[in-house]
Amino acid sequence: MSWKLEKSTDLELRSVSEDKQYKAKMSQAGSDNEDNENGDNTTTKLLAGLEENLEQLSEKRTSTREAALGAYVNAMKGTYLDEFILNKKVTLLEAVKRGLRKGSETEQILSSQLMALLAVTLGTSTEESFQEIAPIFEQVIQNSPYDHVRAEALKNYAMVCFISNPDELVTIAKMAFYRSLLEIPTTKPLTQAAALNGWRLMATTVSRQNIYDNNIPNDLPLFKDFLENDNVDVRVAAGECIGLLFEIARELKEDFDLTEFGNYCGLDVDELIDNLSHLTADKTKQRNKKEKQKQKAPFKEISLTVEDGVSPSETLVFKHQKLQFESWAQITQLDAFRDLLAVGLHAHFESNELLLQIFGIYSFDKQAKKQQMSALEKRMYLSSSSPMAKERTKNLSKQRVLKASIDDIHEDTEEA
Repeated sequence: MSWKLEKSTDLELRSVSEDKQYKAKMSQAGSDNEDNENGDNTTTKLLAGLEENLEQLSEKRTSTREAALGAYVNAMKGTYLDEFILNKKVTLLEAVKRGLRKGSETEQILSSQLMALLAVTLGTSTEESFQEIAPIFEQVIQNSPYDHVRAEALKNYAMVCFISNPDELVTIAKMAFYRSLLEIPTTKPLTQAAALNGWRLMATTVSRQNIYDNNIPNDLPLFKDFLENDNVDVRVAAGECIGLLFEIARELKEDFDLTEFGNYCGLDVDELIDNLSHLTADKTKQRNKKEKQKQKAPFKEISLTVEDGVSPSETLVFKHQKLQFESWAQITQLDAFRDLLAVGLHAHFESNELLLQIFGIYSFDKQAKKQQMSALEKRMYLSSSSPMAKERTKNLSKQRVLKASIDDIHEDTEEA
């Protein structure tokens, strides 16, 4: 009798527990369905709005065209709309060409962004449009009297070439075009920085041997000179080009030697290392604190690549999944997508196969759930008294001592 009672109580407890779990699952499922419905409704409204905007792209009033272009740019940044945009491709391309050729400043900027977003959204299906759009971009870059329009066109043209142009020889020619802008004395800093960043993005698609044989001896000395530029964005952009070229050289040459490399490209490597070191811990009084802070982290990474062959790395977190980027080439490409897509970068990584292919990501899990640590794992990895924490503290202490030593050396040099 007592056994039956205990057994019955146990079954009742289990029944209550299972009932709670079932209700929790159903509640979560209902919440997920509600989220999906809300998402579908939002997308439906977005597409309906874009249908209206499509007709406005050819309106006579400038402000109406600008608003329509802006609507497409904002929508395509934040949402992957491949099928919808593919059906509107011809109309959108015509709007881009018209905006670049005859539009206002705002229209030209939005049109160049829209072309880059068409390339990101439609991928290689924009290859046939590249030859047609390329001369229009170059006309804007060469002839626009507005520096911000030229800079935006340079940035977006590089992205279009990166995605839509399959011919390496054409890419090399476009890189030469970007380089030529750097040799014009009247080119302003905003355009110079955009040209350097665009050159670097396109360089990531060219064979390493070609870069080593042609670009390193011809372009590296020029980039070194730009480290002396008064504009912080130009200095950083030039430094990151140097980091990419050194990374390529080290990957290509197993027996890489700094002195021999310097002789090969006509570069005083010791002087370059000194310049990078000073830019990392810049004590120049003419530069404000904000500029010094902005260039400190990039030049620290550039110095590590030049001196020790250490490439930078970055981790991108998507909900509970992490993606790792571990080279100048990958981070250059990531920066370009981040600059174009802004807050929509995560949405495109989750839905746009092009980005996954470019970065070689074949196991992206949209439904990834956070993994819980056991109590033992928390003690081992998170506790301040764990072996890992102690080792981390020891390494940080060493880094602080090293940094203090470097700062003392710079102060002594300046006083001397």
